[in-house]
Amino acid sequence: MSVKSERQKLLDDLERALYQAVLMNVFDEDDDVLDPSEPSLLD
Repeated sequence: MSVKSERQKLLDDLERALYQAVLMNVFDEDDDVLDPSEPSLLD
């Protein structure tokens, strides 16, 4: 495997993880409305 394809694979994994984290973050913000114990960005 070449260095470039190895690097591309790392970038793809990173992008996928970032996308996953953003999705989870959106759902977490929805949970803030239901759970007053969570620190809210609106305070």
